[in-house]
Amino acid sequence: ASSTVAEWGLVCGERYKVGLVQAVFFAGCMIGTYAAALSASADRYRNSAFLS
Repeated sequence: ASSTVAEWGLVCGERYKVGLVQAVFFAGCMIGTYAAALSASADRYRNSAFLS
């Protein structure tokens, strides 16, 4: 089992990728939460539990 750092070659020159991946993941979580909230609001909580 190799680490993400070794697999992507995140050496000193490309350390910005670590922060970039974390920022993209966090942005995806925020967008997903917003979409789930919109779905729950529009659906009046009927089927939103099934989606999450």
